[in-house]
Amino acid sequence: SGRRPILWRAYATLGRLASVVNRLPLGERSVRVDAGRLYVETLDRYLAAVMWKLGWLETEERGLIAREVKAGMTVVDVGANIGLHTLGLARCVGPSGRVHALEPAPRNFRLLARAVKAAHLENVRLHAAAAAEREGSLALYLSDANQGDHRAYPDVESRHAVTVPA
Repeated sequence: SGRRPILWRAYATLGRLASVVNRLPLGERSVRVDAGRLYVETLDRYLAAVMWKLGWLETEERGLIAREVKAGMTVVDVGANIGLHTLGLARCVGPSGRVHALEPAPRNFRLLARAVKAAHLENVRLHAAAAAEREGSLALYLSDANQGDHRAYPDVESRHAVTVPA
């Protein structure tokens, strides 16, 4: 329809604006979400953490984890980002369970590791790697606008790529 190009241009403009805003110096901050603290250093992650705290984002996923993940399980959080689901999974599996959190983006991994350390989660194993069908390395295409939207494949928009373990 004729609306699609207009919406795509609006989305692209918002993405460019978010890229610029994410470069503003926010500094590292913590946001209490559920029973833990998440650490952020970009405006997009700060806004996401506040929306998680208020229950405006990812409520279905969090409800699924609470219903299905039981004490003693071993679970994997692929693309753990800054740790929202990692912390929730760790609480659900308890000290007898194990969480493997994979996060390939170096900046997000550092913030994830800080959240896990601050929560004293001995049952979480952190992996600075992407999930892939074979071991090695791959290009990770980083989004300047959304630190939760890095991809292991190229996108129509231009993205900076880094090589990460897989």
